[in-house]
Amino acid sequence: MKIIDDLLEKVKEMPFDSQVKFICDKIQEQEDSVVEDKEIKPKGPNIFLSVQVPGITNKDICFLCLERESSQKYIVSMWSKQKDRNTNLKRSQVQDVSNIDNVKKLLYLFTEKVSLMRTK
Repeated sequence: MKIIDDLLEKVKEMPFDSQVKFICDKIQEQEDSVVEDKEIKPKGPNIFLSVQVPGITNKDICFLCLERESSQKYIVSMWSKQKDRNTNLKRSQVQDVSNIDNVKKLLYLFTEKVSLMRTK
C-alpha cells in the first residue's frame, strides 16, 4: 500500500513502537470518518488501531484491533458484541504477531486481515 510506504518513509528514524503508533494514528483518523459505532469502539493506551469490520451476522458489531502487549510485542484482536444487547464489547479472538519485527510487515498483516473481513 502506497499510503503505508509513504508514512514509513516519514518515520524511519523513530523507534519501532513510535513508528507503529504514528502510522496507526494516521490510519485511525481516516477510519474514524467511516465508523458507525464510534462511541463503543475499543480504546486504550495500548490499542493502537481499531477498525470496524462486519460481524458474522447483521446483529454483530465487530472491531479488529492492533494492540501492543509490551515493547515491540503486538497482537491482533477481535472485539465484538450483539447490537440488541446492552453489554460491552468483549475480546473474542487473539492472534499473537510478536514474531514480526518489521513495521511494514506488521501493518500489512493487519490490513490483510481487515481486507479479508470486509470482503464477505
